[in-house]
Amino acid sequence: IYILQGFLFILFCLRSLANLQLFNLLFFSIKVTSLRNIEVTGPYMHDGRFQTLEEVVGHYNANVQNSSTVDPALLGTTSTGLMLDEFEQADLINFLKTLTDNTFLTNIEYSDPF
Repeated sequence: IYILQGFLFILFCLRSLANLQLFNLLFFSIKVTSLRNIEVTGPYMHDGRFQTLEEVVGHYNANVQNSSTVDPALLGTTSTGLMLDEFEQADLINFLKTLTDNTFLTNIEYSDPF
């Protein structure tokens, strides 16, 4: 019985290690870009098609189209958009603008050295 308990303990440890490796693979294999200073980092999207945050929010609110690159979390919104009214869209844009760090942007120590 001790051999069986030891074997089960080893299996448990291996399973835990596998789960930890899977967890690390799923959650630490990609780096999500920061939203810091998003107001001043346009143009937006992978191809630079939008110049303003308003255009980006408008796109996701009404024009998401299914493709192989659409995030699965958005697939349910392709026919409806995000369904944000004009006030919710404005709130979202205003929130994104609060992530702009003007102190950082105007600090000479972080300016272009060239």
